[in-house]
Amino acid sequence: MKSILHLNLTSFPISTERALNPRALGGRPLAVAIPTARATLLDVSSEARLAGLHRGMLLSLAEKLCPDLLVLPPRPELYDRATAAFARVLATFSPLCELAGPGHAWLDLTGTSRLWGPPADAAARVRLALGRELRLWPA
Repeated sequence: MKSILHLNLTSFPISTERALNPRALGGRPLAVAIPTARATLLDVSSEARLAGLHRGMLLSLAEKLCPDLLVLPPRPELYDRATAAFARVLATFSPLCELAGPGHAWLDLTGTSRLWGPPADAAARVRLALGRELRLWPA
């Protein structure tokens, strides 16, 4: 029987920014947006979602709803490097990995039980490796 693990790093840009600067960015409402007059939110943290913010919302409205919102400019090069690092960690567990967008992947664990144990144990090991090596924690 096949064992396929789906990994989802929610709010990948926010998670990546927080991994680099956990003290300054942890626990705060964050958004990623291009700083222009009609900007929309490209990504939001869970704290920002609790304040009623969502992707696609106008930045001007978001700042009114959540005055303590910290807005970060998008850094695509950083997210590309984080995606490559994510893939490298996953490749240590299985050569059969399919990236499905930033922070999303499918990992085929079929036949890896001698190395990593049953699928649930392997999934826990993958999660721990991502957390330890990249400070990124899948949902």
